Amino acid sequence: MSSCVLPEPDARALKWAEKCEEKFRAVLFGKELDTPDREEYWTLNQFNWTLPLAMATADADRKKQLEGYLEQWVDCFGTNETDASWRSFSISERVCNWLHLRRYFEIGKGKPEVWSNAVRQLEFLANHLEFFPSGNTDNRARVNNNNHLINNGRALYIGGTYLWRGDLAVIGAEILRQETPKLFTPDGMIDEGTSHYQLIMVRDYLEVLEAAIWGNDLNFFDQLWPSIENMLVAADLFVDEGSENLKSIPFFGDISPDPPPFFAPPDSEFWSWISTPDEALSSLRAGKPWFGLRTEKKSRSGRKMGWTNLKESGFYRWDSTGYSFWTHARPPGRPRQHSHNDWGGFQLHVGGLPVLVDSGRDSYLQRHNSYDMRGTLAHNTLMLDHFEQSIIRRRDLFTSKYLDDTSTVSVAESNGVGSIEISFHGFKRLSRPAVWRRSFTLREQEIEICDRIEGQGTRDVVIAFHAHPRLKELHGNAGSAIFGFGCGGRVQLTPDRGGKIRRKKGGDRASPGGLYSSEYGELIENITIFVEYRISLPCELRHQIKILSDTDEIDDRTCT
Repeated sequence: MSSCVLPEPDARALKWAEKCEEKFRAVLFGKELDTPDREEYWTLNQFNWTLPLAMATADADRKKQLEGYLEQWVDCFGTNETDASWRSFSISERVCNWLHLRRYFEIGKGKPEVWSNAVRQLEFLANHLEFFPSGNTDNRARVNNNNHLINNGRALYIGGTYLWRGDLAVIGAEILRQETPKLFTPDGMIDEGTSHYQLIMVRDYLEVLEAAIWGNDLNFFDQLWPSIENMLVAADLFVDEGSENLKSIPFFGDISPDPPPFFAPPDSEFWSWISTPDEALSSLRAGKPWFGLRTEKKSRSGRKMGWTNLKESGFYRWDSTGYSFWTHARPPGRPRQHSHNDWGGFQLHVGGLPVLVDSGRDSYLQRHNSYDMRGTLAHNTLMLDHFEQSIIRRRDLFTSKYLDDTSTVSVAESNGVGSIEISFHGFKRLSRPAVWRRSFTLREQEIEICDRIEGQGTRDVVIAFHAHPRLKELHGNAGSAIFGFGCGGRVQLTPDRGGKIRRKKGGDRASPGGLYSSEYGELIENITIFVEYRISLPCELRHQIKILSDTDEIDDRTCT
């Protein structure tokens, strides 16, 4: 057992884990889950939910109960290789989590039948790897979209190392050597365009490095470290510190069903390592885990003001006094698997709190009569003539011209003012083609958005702005809205005149807006403001977002 001090779990993680525990116990007794979403069954059988429960207790009887879940799983499913719980990804998560329970909580330590079954699962996994060949569901570089295969390699290496099966560890190491350069861009970002999955992959690779140190596999450690250092730097672009124990990230792309976004305790080493890779390196060499308690409460010197960019991945961050801003323009040719139609979309945090956000995605199910939350209007961006920015599902055949989602980005900074322009070609596929250019001018307490659309004819334009659920509309009229949040914080949104403002809060799922998800399976009401224009091209629309102080007056201009 590795010795380390463990933090308290995030309260949201503990609540999630308790719900999973209740459902898992029902499954053990043969009860059918009351959801058509297979992700829930997989999650229960992956055992990530046991870690917050183990962190939250020092009680021996409680740990005995958690240990019993491992034994009961072996009794119920340990030889049933046709059950969905034997999916390769689920095996990978389950075996790694079982080993965490043994190493850090001594749960299952004296249960040889559990570990012989874990080896059986790894042997099965070695013959059932999850590899998605190029062209499976997308004409573009689909071979790169292999986070499942990476996870298989992680489990084979970690399990093979700790369970003394060097042959399996060798397979896992080779998978990781071969696939890591394919899954990540040169700047360290997962090639699938999702901030939550980036954090999960950082977790996975940190665990691999920890196993390499334990097994004295220092050559493999040194081979992987440069790639993982890049992953840490990329992940840091999304972390908004807020305060010592408040960590929030903007959710770009899909939200994974398991683990949830709040899997890492706020005061764990995980967040410290992301901001300081050198500290991660020294801590890993000392045998510390990512979820260990951060023993030194270091006050960060402060994130630099201005731009921080991942150009290869299309993510751009601007930090100003009091707020952080992110925008995304996925480069052409990147895989689509977990990314969304969010070109030109943006997210805004003020004082560490999310203010304007993506809608998220609460389920991977394609429900009948339900808006796909990967769609354009689930983001703070623009739709033209009711067409999606790009085709989301590409199982039908389209010409390469119709699939063109090329975008170009230019970034500048002068005298403390940031600017970025995104030129998007996805609307060139329409029968009446158009080119859309969105620019942001970022000042200390104000953001100006300019949408230029080049083309011909009278067209329909819809622009969406999604407020975080904690925001309450304090003042609104035909032309602007003021939202309140936190301790007296206010933001004023003033769209371009000439549009019709429509608000949506909650309501049905058949249309976009009014619903927000920061956790798979959960939906919360929020306020979405849609601005609808019937306008002749070419046109230019200007919108303003102002972060108000206590003394700022409200701009009451109205649409005409």
